[in-house]
Amino acid sequence: MKKIIACAALAWAMAGPMARAQDASQLASVLVGATESLGQAMGSATANGSNVFVTATGHASLATPADESYSLTIEGRAKSAVEATRQHEDRIKAAQRLAPQFRVVLDVGSTSFTSQIDSAQVQQRAAQARAQAAQIRNAGAQPLVMPATVSEFPTVFVVSSQVRFTTADRAQFAAFLDALGAAGGLDNGSGGYVQLMNIPNTFDFLGLGTPGSADDAVWDKAVADAMAAARREAQVVAAQAGRQLGEVKQISVLARSVRGREASVTVAASYAFAPSK
Repeated sequence: MKKIIACAALAWAMAGPMARAQDASQLASVLVGATESLGQAMGSATANGSNVFVTATGHASLATPADESYSLTIEGRAKSAVEATRQHEDRIKAAQRLAPQFRVVLDVGSTSFTSQIDSAQVQQRAAQARAQAAQIRNAGAQPLVMPATVSEFPTVFVVSSQVRFTTADRAQFAAFLDALGAAGGLDNGSGGYVQLMNIPNTFDFLGLGTPGSADDAVWDKAVADAMAAARREAQVVAAQAGRQLGEVKQISVLARSVRGREASVTVAASYAFAPSK
């Protein structure tokens, strides 16, 4: 009976801390896969009810906020591939020239070449067709509508690069965007809105990745906070199973992340039950 209670308590413990870990580092699918693959720790916990397995996230404050990163597609768009390339290069050069003036670090990704239907021209043709149809109706006749074939749609060449901007000062970054827009660097040529995608945090998972700018002392505090939270959860699980918590058997650091002024560490820990008296 105690084995069944321990297994149920184990599932409850995993759901609670894991949800917090997912929220803290936005690694929901990755962390779920990681806990499912831990194997030995979970196997011993579920097989004989002798261990308690939990995950938890700890936090520590940074002395200064971490840099923020944004991603933007800079492109050139024209009927000619040569002209689209020239537009693209001019906008990239404008961003590279202005970035140092506003303490913005710029990283240009690979360049892609595509041919697309010119949506602006399609909309213009559709508006003209509606106007002509209205004139025909006003004249008392019924307009004849012929469906357009794919070959009849106008196309444009698009040359684009994904550019990453990193900044420690939002006010300076806003001023940089104004200057870049004035220089034509934000004009994507399609008549649509330009959207910058925020990259909210950097992380590593099981030692793979870039955890961001935090020194060892900050990571140590976050680990200590995570372990304290893990032990509290494990004690609750043990109490629900009618047992006392024993020594820790295994600890794994699942993920580390940095966001704003906060560093986070997610750990997985396995505790033994204390011997029954």
